Amino acid sequence: MHNTMKRFFIIISMLLVATSSAFAQGQKDLARFYVLKATIDGKDYTSYVVNNDAYTVFYETGDGRLYMANVWEKQDSQSWGPVLNMNSKHHPETSTTYESDEFIFDWAFSNSYDSKTGVCEVSFSKVYKPQGVVSILRIREKSGSVTEYVGYMNGTVNFYKY
Repeated sequence: MHNTMKRFFIIISMLLVATSSAFAQGQKDLARFYVLKATIDGKDYTSYVVNNDAYTVFYETGDGRLYMANVWEKQDSQSWGPVLNMNSKHHPETSTTYESDEFIFDWAFSNSYDSKTGVCEVSFSKVYKPQGVVSILRIREKSGSVTEYVGYMNGTVNFYKY
């Protein structure tokens, strides 16, 4: 009986490793957006977001679709889903603003921590300052609530491709 249980656990372990490896091959992380400042409806949540190691990742699935996930490492939770209806705007530099590129899209999300699903409007901007590129991510929920993250990207996403 002992050997049978041992074999069972070995087989289950091998199946889990094979399944997770196959899943990982179907997803390619393109870029991570690291948060330096966070607000929700104008209220500062920076320390809460940063202390939970929150970041946003853009990744491509095996079928070439772009996805976005809001990941909270320390809470072991995330919201994820496909990026839909991508549009872009280029804003030239003026006497009062820096040059920027803005990408506006719908995000059909699901949460890992509850059963909530939905669609949000997202704006992702790259602002070209002399010190470097600043990234701004705004998530507008159907209720009107706006989450804004300001930070930087590690990696690149060719949003024009989607």
